[in-house]
Amino acid sequence: LYEEALLNLRVVEATMPRIGDHVAFMRAELHERNSDYVRASLAYGEAVERSPDIELRARARVGYVRSLLRAGDPKAELELSSLQFRYPELPEAPALKLELARHPAREVTRRVAEHFVFFAKRVNGKVCHCCSP
Repeated sequence: LYEEALLNLRVVEATMPRIGDHVAFMRAELHERNSDYVRASLAYGEAVERSPDIELRARARVGYVRSLLRAGDPKAELELSSLQFRYPELPEAPALKLELARHPAREVTRRVAEHFVFFAKRVNGKVCHCCSP
């Protein structure tokens, strides 16, 4: 069903290129609903680039960032900051920040930071759990 829907959207896009931005957005939503966040982010990015409609571009930017976050993309945090700078009153901001907290790269960053704190304390006789034999 998923692949069939994608095929149908490609047919619409080929026959009606003037609405290609809307089709790219629908394709992105379809990918996102099927947990294919990498392809969703690409399609949302395409909608942002192609659309002259300011509202559609804004919705696509939100979807783009959400998909990057869910995909665990390293540039997700930077893109979220950029989105919040562009739209300071963004209603989706709290949900996106929550998604950022779940972002796998944040966990890695947190563990690295903890490691350095333990390493610094090692001078005072404490040893990091990573460094202990």
